[in-house]
Amino acid sequence: KTGHTRVFSVHRLRLHILLAVICAALFGMRTSAHPMGNFAICHYAKLSVNTNRVDIVYVLDFAEIPSIEELRILDSNHDGKIDSAEEAAYVKTRGQQFVNKLQLKSNRSQLQVTLKSCRIIPSLGAGGLQTLRIEMLLQADCAIQAETNFTYLD
Repeated sequence: KTGHTRVFSVHRLRLHILLAVICAALFGMRTSAHPMGNFAICHYAKLSVNTNRVDIVYVLDFAEIPSIEELRILDSNHDGKIDSAEEAAYVKTRGQQFVNKLQLKSNRSQLQVTLKSCRIIPSLGAGGLQTLRIEMLLQADCAIQAETNFTYLD
């Protein structure tokens, strides 16, 4: 009887492991918000050159861990909710800090990049933690000539 119970336990253990692997495969994909990891801050920039300016769509996508600190800054009264006054203050200060780190040059001359609008999108990430996505529309005025070279640094 002891050998029979032991065989039954091994089969039961294998079944539990198989079910755990299946659950992780099925449900783990849904909670994986950032393929680069929970510590990532992904940057995206799309530059569109017009006749008298450069428009930039600039996106910062904060994974779960960096979102914790960023949400502390955003939620200045620490009530767990983001109100319009907190969002406006965040955009004015922190949004401008992000913009100031960008460099855009036209024919080696530094262009002034200005923040036109900003949208803050919190969402639920892995493990029930918040993630944060910041979408900014930026603009730099410049005179476009036939031979205009741009340099962009983030």
